[in-house]
Amino acid sequence: MACESYVKLSDKLFESIKNGYLYPVGLDFLRALNSSVAQRVYLYLAKKDDNGQYVEDLRSFAKKVGLKKTAPSAILDALAPALKQLAGELEVSMRDGSIEIHRFLEEWKVDKASGNIVFRFFRENQRPQQQPVKNEFVAAIERIRARARK
Repeated sequence: MACESYVKLSDKLFESIKNGYLYPVGLDFLRALNSSVAQRVYLYLAKKDDNGQYVEDLRSFAKKVGLKKTAPSAILDALAPALKQLAGELEVSMRDGSIEIHRFLEEWKVDKASGNIVFRFFRENQRPQQQPVKNEFVAAIERIRARARK
């Protein structure tokens, strides 16, 4: 007897996927990060890399990545090790057993005058690129949903 598996997507999730709210994350890179703060920062920033740079208020950014600290110096103390790892070269064990060097951020800095943190993303083929999977993925989900309605 074969066991059947399925996933039920809510209409809201399906609409989000259909509207392009889908971004690639390097799972091997994520697993190579050595702290939960680095992982949360990576997951948050991965979807912000549209034009090579991202700017946000330091306190707002800290809150969005789950830090409870509110003083800028305490926020920076908590973020510094994670950002150092994301801006450095990281050895990543790939699923095929190989080791690759990856880098996510080119640099980051805090603009003390504005209170903003500025991220510049690393460019090369070292991080996941936006892939044209959205249309194929959405089409597959639509086929599955159509079959389920029959």
